[in-house]
Amino acid sequence: SHGTRNRLMEGSRSLNSIPKQVLFAFKAWKAEHNQVFQSPSEEKHRLGVFWENYMKVQKESSASYTLKLNQFAHLAQKEFTVKY
Repeated sequence: SHGTRNRLMEGSRSLNSIPKQVLFAFKAWKAEHNQVFQSPSEEKHRLGVFWENYMKVQKESSASYTLKLNQFAHLAQKEFTVKY
């Protein structure tokens, strides 16, 4: 949808503001899951999605359950639902 696309484009424009710990986590995640993207623009897009998922994990993890970044951390929830 256009709303999702616009939000992701906005996220891409603000990639310079991504905290260093998120960049380090993305780099480590890519290595752990042998993830390589087809182009710099795809990598920027996936970094933006990863950042959103990273923030969800940080916000929603609690003593009663734990969220973790896995091999699907570069996918938006809608993309994951469609593919899997």
